[in-house]
Amino acid sequence: TIFDEPEAGIDIWSFKNLISVFEKMQDTIKGTTVVISHQERILNIADYVILLKNGKVEKVTTASEIISSSGEIRPECIKLSGENN
Repeated sequence: TIFDEPEAGIDIWSFKNLISVFEKMQDTIKGTTVVISHQERILNIADYVILLKNGKVEKVTTASEIISSSGEIRPECIKLSGENN
């Protein structure tokens, strides 16, 4: 199952419901669910995170490797808008 930015444009209450749906899917569906997102708030439900750079897989990692101990996204994982390298 693939979801392309399912959290785009929703309020926090709806986001919490969306997370609940994903958690239920995780418990009941056998297989892989892919969630494409630019929002770091979705990282909390991810088993794995695939970082893309220029349309190619840069790294396959986990949310805990992306988020620093202070709760911020590690600088090396951020791609600035318009950056080509």
